[in-house]
Amino acid sequence: MKISKLLLQSALLIFALSFAACSGNGIEQHAELDGLSYSTGETSLGATTVYTSAKPAVFTSSSVTFAIAGITHNGSAYDNSTTQMFAINSSTGVITATPGTDPGAAGEYIVAVKLTNATTERTYDSAFRLVVKGIVFGNSSYTTDMGTALEITPDKIYLAQQSGTKFDLVIPSGKDYTGISVDSLTCKVKFDATVEAGVYPVSVSVTNLTNASGYTISNLLSVTVESKPYGLVYSPASYTLGAGEGIVTPAPTVKAATVAEGNKVTFAIASNPAEGQFTIDPSTGSISLAENNTLPHTKTTYNINVTVSNSKGSATFANALAITVDPDILPTPITALNYSDSFPVTLLPGQGWVSNRPTVTGSTIGLHFSLENAPEGVSIDASSGIITFAAGHKMPLKTSDNTLTVNVINGGMSAPLTATVGDFAINSVVWSIKYKSNDASNALVNSGVDNMDRYTFMGELIQGSASSVQIKNGWGRSSSGNYLDYLGVNTATASSNGASTNQNNDWMVSEQINCASYLHSLYINFDFGSRYGTAAQNRFEVYIIDDSSNTYSTGPQNQNAADNLAATPAGLTWELVTEITTHVNGDLNTKSQAMSFKIDEKYKGKKVRLALRVFNPSADNNNTRSYRVNNLRVEDAIE
Repeated sequence: MKISKLLLQSALLIFALSFAACSGNGIEQHAELDGLSYSTGETSLGATTVYTSAKPAVFTSSSVTFAIAGITHNGSAYDNSTTQMFAINSSTGVITATPGTDPGAAGEYIVAVKLTNATTERTYDSAFRLVVKGIVFGNSSYTTDMGTALEITPDKIYLAQQSGTKFDLVIPSGKDYTGISVDSLTCKVKFDATVEAGVYPVSVSVTNLTNASGYTISNLLSVTVESKPYGLVYSPASYTLGAGEGIVTPAPTVKAATVAEGNKVTFAIASNPAEGQFTIDPSTGSISLAENNTLPHTKTTYNINVTVSNSKGSATFANALAITVDPDILPTPITALNYSDSFPVTLLPGQGWVSNRPTVTGSTIGLHFSLENAPEGVSIDASSGIITFAAGHKMPLKTSDNTLTVNVINGGMSAPLTATVGDFAINSVVWSIKYKSNDASNALVNSGVDNMDRYTFMGELIQGSASSVQIKNGWGRSSSGNYLDYLGVNTATASSNGASTNQNNDWMVSEQINCASYLHSLYINFDFGSRYGTAAQNRFEVYIIDDSSNTYSTGPQNQNAADNLAATPAGLTWELVTEITTHVNGDLNTKSQAMSFKIDEKYKGKKVRLALRVFNPSADNNNTRSYRVNNLRVEDAIE
């Protein structure tokens, strides 16, 4: 009985202590928010993907939030607010990291994490460890003279697992790294005294027990092995040429390096035979001798000495290149001629053009070009073969089969090679009317002409047939096809503007036309048909205006405007080209006449607009005509 009483007292004491532990702010509740656990992470500088940790384990009886409480980098406090390298998901505790590319970011990061739930708050000072892989050297670049050995020991090596780690030098494709090595255990970089001059970036592969395939840490440092130029080689080192033959040699190879210039050197001819006719590219070392040079036509060998320099010094290489001139070697005959221009070349009459320089298959010694039966204003440069069409040239006005014949010969040929140049399209039509679709439903507002404006100052636009395009007392595209028609109506009925439809003042105005100065003789051409009525008051007129200053405002405008016989498009003063009052009374097509009117020379070099006008000033003239204009165009002619 005494034992039972003692057990009961003990139980009550434990319960009281437990109750006391559950009260207050919860800081002492070690059963809550216990066991936070992350796995150690590892990532690389400049990694293509953001590092993401696994979700941590933690004991909690209610919802918990996570926050970063602090970070150290290689043992020192790290300011994450500046770099934003680390972030934590407040709900899951997952940590992400983006280390960037700065070599200084390599190393070990320890992240403190604070946990909070409804009753408890707890901070784990060393909750998560991330290693940003890196091998840190004291400098990013080093220098040594050729013939002098160099060893570079890393200051720090940061790897998540260093046991069993092996380091190896990574040699760039196509590069000679003879005499360069990396110690497999310490990662010490070694350059022995045999390493050639040059600039050597050093990258290292890392493998360990759990990562046999390994990974590469690139461009840890760069070593420049300095030297003045040596080992100049031209390949081939000798050439034999015919008299007057030129050459451009391939660039030579040479070895040299400095910190300031890298592998850059400059070249010069140390002793230049034959009065300086040999030249050298100072950047590449390529040696040239011009075609048709004036070296004596006697068999002679020219030995060229070359000096190569950099900031460490200069070296002269005797007899670096030998060129022999043998006059008994004849130039290779030309077997082909090619112009790289895109054909056919399309030009307006008299429009200028210059070809590319042609290439020939064969020797260019004594090269000479000529044209056969060239049109006026078309010429060829005898030396280069470049063809020029001078402004105002008289290449035949044909849209195909316009070709030029070129003769080319060199010093090894007894007769020239004859070749044709690609086709030239010379279209005499400078401007032409363009049609678009219209129908009975929109013909009153749509003339059916894409590049002319309609003006109806007098009379009235009247829709004719409901099933086809038919505009009366106005210009419009014919219902029968691509014709420009004016269909007059004989009526004394007043129009909506109060005027009799017997009177007409109706215009069609073209878009701007460039009468370029290189054109020859410009004409307004069209086929003209008319029918009904013979009264002289019925006039068909053609006008022109200089629009170089862009004074015209496009339309269509003034549809069925005021009763004004003197109204003109845009209110401008138009110059009359011709007036037609004599008509053929009959079918608009079978009775059509070819019309051609020369544009005054004063409009050459100007931008103009054309206008067609139907004019009947007499209210008593009840004999209105219909007109058809077909194939309206501005055309050039060589006279």
